Amino acid sequence: MQAQLLVLEHEPRLRHASAVGMFLVVAGLPTLLVAGLPGVPTTARVVVGLCCTAIGAWLGVRAERAVVVCESDGILIRGFVRSRCIPVRDVVGLRGIHLYWCSPRGRLRRSRLSSFATTHQAPRSVHDRNEAYLDELSRWLHHAVYGGLRRRAKQARHLDDDALARELRLATVAQRWERRLLRGLDRSEPTVWDELVTSAATETKRRALPR
Repeated sequence: MQAQLLVLEHEPRLRHASAVGMFLVVAGLPTLLVAGLPGVPTTARVVVGLCCTAIGAWLGVRAERAVVVCESDGILIRGFVRSRCIPVRDVVGLRGIHLYWCSPRGRLRRSRLSSFATTHQAPRSVHDRNEAYLDELSRWLHHAVYGGLRRRAKQARHLDDDALARELRLATVAQRWERRLLRGLDRSEPTVWDELVTSAATETKRRALPR
């Protein structure tokens, strides 16, 4: 059963406020700072002002369009600076405002969910809304990622050698991440990734035996 589409996006007024705030901070403050410095040529002030305005406008547009879109095969994270699409099969887990995933080379990576970052000065309603979004994303991942691990474990023997090696690398990284995340977790206690690790490792050893 495929996971349903999930779109996590702030309401328009918050996106507009974030975009305007980003523009004012990036475009306004440096321009005013340079304008107040003595001895700075007018040309330099104009160049700095234009550059800061362009960067501020670009970041404002990015802030306006920030969103997290979860589909059955990938998760799009459109942040303030860059966008990234992560295959669902590569996702390891969520902690705070960071989504952890495994690269094709078996390296643990993380992507920041910028649109859900808050400051201590933000209203309580904003904190509550962001926490609600993250809880919704966590539930989606539980179904889309963790809910399919048993099926992936059973399919390990049907993978080609490259796909099997990648699955083993990912499961091992994810298992290690979960143990580190849950501090105090004894090595004898199970993680959600154990079955996939065991299945992929067993199949890898079987294929390595002489025939």
